[in-house]
Formats: sequence, structure tokens, C-alpha cells
Amino acid sequence: PPRPQVPRDDGDISPLLVEGTPYYVKGWFRRVWDTFGGRSNFGLPLGNAYPRAEDNVVVQYFEGGVMELQTRSASVNEGRSYLDQIRESILFTDIGRSFVEAEGRTFDPPANPPQGANSRYFPETGHYVQGAFYDFYRQAQDEWRFGAPLSEEITEAINGVPMTVQYFEQGRIERDPATGTFRVGQLGSWAWNVQCTYQR
Repeated sequence: PPRPQVPRDDGDISPLLVEGTPYYVKGWFRRVWDTFGGRSNFGLPLGNAYPRAEDNVVVQYFEGGVMELQTRSASVNEGRSYLDQIRESILFTDIGRSFVEAEGRTFDPPANPPQGANSRYFPETGHYVQGAFYDFYRQAQDEWRFGAPLSEEITEAINGVPMTVQYFEQGRIERDPATGTFRVGQLGSWAWNVQCTYQR
């Protein structure tokens, strides 16, 4: 994903109609979209932001993730950097964990932990992220965007194509072995289909 692009004006911004959809991103959702890579990091929006029925939290579903707007007073942002304001105003739901649990899957921690500087261990889950996956993870805003890993790298067929994937609390990272290219898995689309009653 591209590096964060901080806009010059952090005041109110107009809603953006996302090309190829009838849906908008606006407010803090648009700030996240504009700053952290848009479609390349989140996929297309699957609907407009709306208040979730069970708790009235405003959420927006994207192909690659589900964003939640956090209730904050304006004074909380005083003296905070723009990027910190974004990370504290929008959080991602645990769609990766929900997907893994719905599939009845478990991933044992590795018997031989990876060695070297380009890796990170997460004691809360017992798993690692390393190498090129760790590079992508960091560039995509690491724990804020994906949470902790739930697996190591594994091979799975995604839409019939063998891919190297790694599951995280808030999503899935996929790598095409043939090209070496990375992308964010479309677990937001799965969550939309099984969790969301908006416009149904």
C-alpha cells in the first residue's frame, strides 16, 4: 500500500463518491480512505456508513475491512497529530477472527519461531509475522489496520487460485506466489454477507 498522504487541510471535507460504486465515504471515513491508500488498502465500499442497530455505532463496510467510528469530543484531538486523530477516530472490527471462528479453524503457534530482525512475535496470539508479509503489514499501518496475527503464512485457494495468506484479527493479507504481489483479502465482503442487515 502507498505511504500515508496527509492532506493540507484537516478541517471538514466533503463526501466522496467512490468511482465504480453508488456509495460515499465521508467525514473520518474519508480521511482514512484518503490518507491510507483508498481502494488498495480497503477495497471498494459495500454501502454507505450507517448506525449499527444493536449499539448505534456508525460503521462502514468495505471489501477488505469494516470501519467503526469512535465517539470522541473535539477537545480530545487538541494537540494530537493528524495521523493519531485518524487512528483514534476510526477502528477496524475483528472480521479476521470472526471468519476463522465461523470456519471452525485453529492455527497452532509455530514449533520453530522465525529468527532475524524482520519479524515480530505477538504474545497475545502466539503467532509471528515476518519477511515480506511483515513489510506489507507495517506499510499498511500494522496493528491499527490488521491487529495481531492469528496464523503464520499458509497456502489456500482463493477463488480457485493458490495463494499464500496470513490471517489477522482484522483481516487477511494475500500474496500471489506467481507474481509476488500483495493484496488485502476480501473478508469485508464476507462480513457484509453474514453480519449486515442494512438495506436488506
